[in-house]
Amino acid sequence: MQEMFLKICTFHWIKKVCKMNPKIMNCKHKWIVYSTALCPPTIMVHCGKCDKCGGITDYEMEEWYRAFSASSEPYPWQDNSRVEVYE
Repeated sequence: MQEMFLKICTFHWIKKVCKMNPKIMNCKHKWIVYSTALCPPTIMVHCGKCDKCGGITDYEMEEWYRAFSASSEPYPWQDNSRVEVYE
């Protein structure tokens, strides 16, 4: 599952499709933590409604430790204000 999310986040053509679809542009994201990235240290999130990906670089250590095991147990992220949406 984690590999699928990473592939979606990296394909350039997905970005173009998202920009053309007004439903996706106006999405009220429901972020799910699915992984971490080490360089730079980032908590990785995915919106199940519009398929956009994002990251959180402003986190507490407890949040990082919980996210580190999210690849086996994804969970909802509550603070949308700290998510950087990847365009």
